[in-house]
Amino acid sequence: MQKMAHETLKCLVVAGLMILSAALPRVGMAAYHVGPDESKVWTYLVYMAGDNNLDYWGSYSLDLIQQGMTDDSQVHVVVLFDHYQDYAELIVVHPEGLEVLVGRQDAFEPDMGDPETLQRFLEWGMESYDADHFALVLWDHGGGWKNFATDDDNGSRMMIDGMVQAIAMAEDQAERWVDLVVFDACLMAMIEVAYELREVTDYLVASTHTVDSDGFPYHTMLQELIDDPGQTTWEYAKLIVDRYYDFVERTNAHAGLAGSAIRVAEVEPIVLAIDALAEALMADMSSHHGSVAAARAIAEHQTWGGGAAGWFWYMDLWTFADEIAGRIDDDAVFDAARAIQEGYADRSGEAIVYAHPGKTLERFMHGLTLHFPPSRARHEGTGYLGQDYEEVGLDFTRDTAWDEMLQEFYRGQ
Repeated sequence: MQKMAHETLKCLVVAGLMILSAALPRVGMAAYHVGPDESKVWTYLVYMAGDNNLDYWGSYSLDLIQQGMTDDSQVHVVVLFDHYQDYAELIVVHPEGLEVLVGRQDAFEPDMGDPETLQRFLEWGMESYDADHFALVLWDHGGGWKNFATDDDNGSRMMIDGMVQAIAMAEDQAERWVDLVVFDACLMAMIEVAYELREVTDYLVASTHTVDSDGFPYHTMLQELIDDPGQTTWEYAKLIVDRYYDFVERTNAHAGLAGSAIRVAEVEPIVLAIDALAEALMADMSSHHGSVAAARAIAEHQTWGGGAAGWFWYMDLWTFADEIAGRIDDDAVFDAARAIQEGYADRSGEAIVYAHPGKTLERFMHGLTLHFPPSRARHEGTGYLGQDYEEVGLDFTRDTAWDEMLQEFYRGQ
């Protein structure tokens, strides 16, 4: 394997994978296990979970992908597109058109909310369409740490820990590494998600805010990669953020414009600082409670417009730390808050969290969010997509005292 082993990650159950493989039609992915002989610089693997109200927009994104494929000499693009209720397609995108390996006639209907479907697609794609670098695009509805991917036909959603386990297993089996994960989905640029991904990829591109139906600009994203396939993955990740900004500003000026690129392998100092801040706040929550509540309210950005966006209650991490540092006269609190902000760059001063410079001055555009609902009822998930923050299986809650700090905060209300 090209990167680290995954000993610390929970493995998917092999028996479950065998059952799933037997249940899916034989004409599915396994039938096309051997792809082109030619290894290229990049392979794009697009996991398009459109078996829901986004089906139409999946076709729109696929059209953008086709527009961007002006030359496939150095880039493979493979798409698993599950349509609403009826069928799924396994597609290879070429400059001259779409090569449908599996389509409507094959009655191929995977469960896109099942992590084992992601594992099988990723493993098959990396082995069949070899490259120096792999980008995994995760396309669908997103809910931050709560989940990714909704499959209406199967009534399923994919939890974040299961998603990461699927990527890890596919990498182990294929002996390949996913260099870049791109979430074309709402709300996924969270510290909880980035930390979960730290051992299965190098870079993450996602949005701290909602993503409009137009999604990401695949035509320009792919064209930039085709024009310069030798650019570093980090430079390419930042370029995607810039192109996303240009695209959304031009097509949907009302949207959040909150794309970010994150070097996930280097987020641990931020997580350690969050843990230190949580401990420092708990040490005297009775004194700090009012300041914490005010900082949380200023940093909050997911309630605008009402509707689904009002259910998530995430906040901009950098803004929260800045407000805490300015409001609380306590050395331990101050040092931890500043350490969070300092963690946004490495020791050389190079950013590990990049947001488009045109928006970073706005209070919720610094590139990472953190879960902090205003009340215990919201925290305990009584509303939309209710999950238990402490029990959903996040490494972040296991490794930090943030969830304990939240409980202490709510006790003081």
